[in-house]
Amino acid sequence: MTVAAEIRASSGQALLVTPACTIAANVITMTVTAAQSRSLPAAASWDLQLTYVNGDVQTILAGAVDVRGDITQSTATVGMEAAHV
Repeated sequence: MTVAAEIRASSGQALLVTPACTIAANVITMTVTAAQSRSLPAAASWDLQLTYVNGDVQTILAGAVDVRGDITQSTATVGMEAAHV
């Protein structure tokens, strides 16, 4: 069995992002990178499909994508200096 997912503006529209998908110990992991998420519009749709060894395809998950930017503006700190205020 294989697993695949796609994010599109809506059904039948151009492909926006192909998340990385893996199956291990009956757990499906779907990953979207930071760069991929930055490329998405504010709203889109996604689904996840299983393809069985006989060729049958089953959509097991689907839904809306709601992309929101960070509200809190944080800066990265390195080392123990961050603990001293």
